[in-house]
Amino acid sequence: MTEMNVIPAKCLPTLLAACTLLWAGIAQADTPLTIRGVIVASPCGIAEGRVITGAFGEVRTDQIDGTYRTVTLNYSMTCPSSRAVRMRVVGTGASNDNDVLAIDGNDGVGIALKRGGQAWPINTWFNFNSSSPPTLQAVLVRLPQEQIKIGAFRTAASLVLEYQ
Repeated sequence: MTEMNVIPAKCLPTLLAACTLLWAGIAQADTPLTIRGVIVASPCGIAEGRVITGAFGEVRTDQIDGTYRTVTLNYSMTCPSSRAVRMRVVGTGASNDNDVLAIDGNDGVGIALKRGGQAWPINTWFNFNSSSPPTLQAVLVRLPQEQIKIGAFRTAASLVLEYQ
């Protein structure tokens, strides 16, 4: 008579797991692996999130000539390292001069911008290094063929900074 070895019941789960691993090793499948991400530059900040203001105070209409009462726009810019950036002011141009900011309800006057003392048309990019940000200024300009209205005025625009 032949002798038969009996596997104890407590070893049966281990034996099944070993057979499953052996079977899984034989059946293979190749699956592509995709790894994605975005590498970004450390952000620069402008004015620490505060509103940049320029106050002209009271100005007589006969003094509005594009040079009188030039106001420096105080702002700060912080970047984690020196880098090439570009900047522009996004705003609505005056009806008869798209290079200057319009003043709502007053077609006779606009606000011209300067960077480093030079004219800077609105909605126009300029390049510089973040380690030496330009001085920004605003000045009232008389617009041709329009009557200046007396009274308080204000306008708004956005200063945009972009990495290069």
